[in-house]
Amino acid sequence: MISESPNPITSHDIDQTPDKVTTSTHHSTGRKSFAFWMTFLSLCLSLSLFALELTSVSTALPTIVEALHVSEFVWVGASYALASMACVPLTGNTAQVFGRKPTLVAAVLIFAVGSALCGAAQNAAMLLAGRTIQGFGGGSIIALSNILLGDLVPLRERGTYFGFLGLYVADYILDLNLPISGLCLLVFVLFLRLRTPTEGFVEKIKKLDYM
Repeated sequence: MISESPNPITSHDIDQTPDKVTTSTHHSTGRKSFAFWMTFLSLCLSLSLFALELTSVSTALPTIVEALHVSEFVWVGASYALASMACVPLTGNTAQVFGRKPTLVAAVLIFAVGSALCGAAQNAAMLLAGRTIQGFGGGSIIALSNILLGDLVPLRERGTYFGFLGLYVADYILDLNLPISGLCLLVFVLFLRLRTPTEGFVEKIKKLDYM
């Protein structure tokens, strides 16, 4: 017969386990820190990068087509959408192997590079290349926004914060993404505090699932 432990595990003991403590310094139902709110604000800004680029370019499409003489104009939107969907599985795997913070910083940088290419485009090929790179960065941003909320916010509060993310709206396009990308990068580097895997770069590459 299995006897009952004289010192049963309580909820307080569970909250103090190493896995719980190292997951995030913000994962608490109490008062949120300044670093948390700055990180959450940057998540809102980052998510708006993806959402507005997915929808707002259609408004400017006639002007873009006329200026760059784009014949296959449908790919201006489709290249962004396809790239953003294709990168999601790799983004989750990369965030697991390399850590959330480095992956998110890389995603914003990729999106900024794509925005710069779109803003400087002189022909259709350059525009489509920029939109594809934008889509890869944007899709990674939206995937990581959901992952990070799971890390930073307890389950009972996630609905509220996901609602805030959905309501957030900004007004910018192409080149206007660059200063916001820079702000997001700065805040993530300074305030996002999550544990990053310590293995070497080669070991991390070997862990990636390329299928």
